[in-house]
Amino acid sequence: MKSSHCSPIKKIDGVELASEFFRDRFRSRRPMRIVFDCSNGSTGPLVEKTLHRHPQISFSIINGRPNGDFPAHGPDPTKEGALNGLKKEVCRVRADLGVAFDADGDRAVFVDDNGEEIGANIISRLLLERMAPKKALIDLRIGWLVKDAVRDGIIKTDISESRVGHYFIKKTMRRERIELACELSGHYYFRDFFYADSGLMTAAKVLEAVSKLEDDFSVWKNSLPKYYRLPETSFEVEDKKKIMRRVERRFRGEAKSMLRLDGLSLELDDWWLNIRPANTENLLRLNLEARTKEAFDSAAERVMEELRP
Repeated sequence: MKSSHCSPIKKIDGVELASEFFRDRFRSRRPMRIVFDCSNGSTGPLVEKTLHRHPQISFSIINGRPNGDFPAHGPDPTKEGALNGLKKEVCRVRADLGVAFDADGDRAVFVDDNGEEIGANIISRLLLERMAPKKALIDLRIGWLVKDAVRDGIIKTDISESRVGHYFIKKTMRRERIELACELSGHYYFRDFFYADSGLMTAAKVLEAVSKLEDDFSVWKNSLPKYYRLPETSFEVEDKKKIMRRVERRFRGEAKSMLRLDGLSLELDDWWLNIRPANTENLLRLNLEARTKEAFDSAAERVMEELRP
């Protein structure tokens, strides 16, 4: 009987392999100081090994030790108050940029050099302007900060809109070979990262883009057009379809365009909304944006009237 021999077990250092992959992707045109908040999740050891002795990037890490109890602020950096420590540290060390990852490292949230949170719509515009991909995908909630830049010729990328959710985004990216996708939740997807989302890859791309700005990140951000937004808000309702029909009847006569890609999207002269049903709960999720404070206040009041029982 012929004997079989098993190959010896080979140990692989996953952090080392990942750091080798990411190290070459952290590029900076000038010296940069970054603060990372790793939320006591998986990214702390990887950031440390990736950027150790980087010639252009000095960095510090808060909440870098993995701890499943998440003692600092919980695993989700988008929750209220979660960025407080990062904001303070950015200001204390006078960093150029702050980055917070969620626990599993697939999302990234950013703070500018003044310690102010940067919305995903602003990060999306920065990446689209500076990366200049031929084709990109945005979740339909990103809004006018990107769309107006496309209409004005500032962003020359061929941009399509997507339903919310990584399943739809990844499927479309692979089918269309799209280079970049941006989601309002802080997920960013890259063709050169297997059409997947990565907080660390996003940090690398944003850091490189900020390093190429002529001014501080905050100065560039404050130069952008200002819009007035209602952060995505959920409303408990008894009959989701009934309420959505009511909203459509109320506003479709004023709408310049209507889209049913994900729920109902209506674009009017000086404001737009998207309202979509939750899959498993009696909730409607509302996003609303306007060009002026007056238009925002008026639109929000009118829409809220339709959402009341």
